Amino acid sequence: MHRAQQIVNAITTEHIANGAWQNRVLKQQALTLDAETELPAALIYLRPDDPTSEFGNSNMAFIDSLLSLSIVLIAEASTESALLDSLMSYRATSHIVMMADQFHGLAFVSGQRYRGADQPLIDMVGQRLIGRLETKWAIDYRMNYADPN
Repeated sequence: MHRAQQIVNAITTEHIANGAWQNRVLKQQALTLDAETELPAALIYLRPDDPTSEFGNSNMAFIDSLLSLSIVLIAEASTESALLDSLMSYRATSHIVMMADQFHGLAFVSGQRYRGADQPLIDMVGQRLIGRLETKWAIDYRMNYADPN
């Protein structure tokens, strides 16, 4: 399994273990999210994965890479104010989960960086207020030059 996928799996497991999302922590899923039964939710997305060297690799034995991830937090509430409070609470919880172990239990991860968050988006879906907040992270990791697993 590619190391980027191992990182996503570890972060997903950490978020599930927290319990805040009632086990609704999903990878790369948005189109099939059921707003009736799967909220609140945390969605973990792979984003660009770039070598840290402009030449692709700085050593013939390994490649240092910077994996970008997004964690999209989705919630619902009866008022916009309550929804914003819920989204910000989930944001804080996710941040604590991410910072609890910056290596995510993986020897090949050398650290991570918080890269901010987008503004909360609030929308009406039928008669329900649903909000979305995306946080961004960068994970430094190393993979073998010939085998990324």
